[in-house]
Parts: sequence; structure tokens; C-alpha cells
Amino acid sequence: MRSGGKWRLGLLRESPEVASLQELAWLVGNWSYSSDGAEARMVVEWAEGKKYPLCRTTSKQGGETTTATQILAVHPATGAVQSRTFESDGSLGEAVWSRTDKGWTAKVTSVTADGDKATATTTLTPIDANTFTFQSTERTVDGEKAADVGPIKVTRAAAGK
Repeated sequence: MRSGGKWRLGLLRESPEVASLQELAWLVGNWSYSSDGAEARMVVEWAEGKKYPLCRTTSKQGGETTTATQILAVHPATGAVQSRTFESDGSLGEAVWSRTDKGWTAKVTSVTADGDKATATTTLTPIDANTFTFQSTERTVDGEKAADVGPIKVTRAAAGK
């Protein structure tokens, strides 16, 4: 504001930079990948009036098919992007997402259907509008190191597929 012919600061508020779910809008669409004898399809769409990205994944390996549903939201108290995942075998997971210079990471904690605690760091790295890589590192199951996954190249599926 201007006071007495001088510019003065009337109000200053500092707040941490908060991630927006709109920054993940590039994920909306149909995706697929195959790796190590497995193949998967993923559909990401907006749910609840475009407030929450909803991801549904179907994976096939050998004769077994599994599904997972994940919803992302901004936590109203912390401003952090978080997700909850529900898998067809009864496993449950949650993650806190963070932007990186190249994409996004998610610090994941979950409980398997057998009750084992699992952790991982998931990384999504966009390559272009139709491609990104998925990687899961720092994986543990009940405190024991598990093998890393990826990076796996994920591509946008053609419309209707």
C-alpha cells in the first residue's frame, strides 16, 4: 500500500508451496505396460467432480489376475498429496506423494493380505505426453529387503483400448 508518498508492505503471508492434484492431470487416461511376463492396464480418471484422481489397475501374470484401486487426494490439514490403495487380495496401502525435479515420488506403507508390513518408494517420471516410467525401490516386507521393480516403461493406450 502507499502511505505518505511511500510504498509500504501492508500484509505479508508466507505459506509453503502446496502440491496440486492438477499437476497429476497428465495421468488421466488409459495406460498399459508389460514387464517380466506380466502385463497391466491402468485407467486414471477424475472422480467426485474432478477433485480426486481415481486409478484402477488390472495386472496379469501367469494365470493370475489382480486388481487395485487407488485414490489420490490433498490432505486438508497438511496440504500433502496422499493416496490410498485397495487391492483385490485384501492388501491395503497408503502413500505420501512429493514432486521431484523429474516427476513424482511416493513413500508407500502397506499391509499385505497376510498381515505383513511392506514399504517402498514409488517413482513416476514423465517422458512425454504418452509415456512415463514407473519404478519401485527401497522395498521391504516385514523389515526384510525385497527386490526393486523397474523402471518400467508405461505407455498411453489408444482410445477405446
